[in-house]
Amino acid sequence: MHRRLVERRFSTTTRPAAVWQHLAAVEQWPTWARHIKRVRLDPPGALTPTSKGRIILKPGFPTTFRMTALDVERNWSWRGRFLGTTVDYDHVISPTPDGATDVTFTIVGSGSTVRVVGPVFARVYGRILDRAIPNLTRELDTLTR
Repeated sequence: MHRRLVERRFSTTTRPAAVWQHLAAVEQWPTWARHIKRVRLDPPGALTPTSKGRIILKPGFPTTFRMTALDVERNWSWRGRFLGTTVDYDHVISPTPDGATDVTFTIVGSGSTVRVVGPVFARVYGRILDRAIPNLTRELDTLTR
């Protein structure tokens, strides 16, 4: 069973290539995603189809991910686990006709625990994104458009 847990969409006047470059710098996410203490990407640097990583959430809870799809400058997906639930995170960057950018974060859960874990994860992570996205938008707005 697959269940959409969280979806957030937002827009920025920053051009898509700059948005991609900023978001794909995963190790820099703690500057806007303040629930993240540290990110380690393997291999370091640019996202690749085989990227994997470890995120240390505040106050010190670790989680890992592996890339499942990559379409450079358009989207990437990675997969992690949370309390027995498989969690797929999709990051989509879409140009708008006026040269701005729409960004969509979608999180889908699956597995035997998703019925129980999913609603709690959705509530908590949804609130986290609601606090992080304005920080991200402020950072994006300072980039060269």
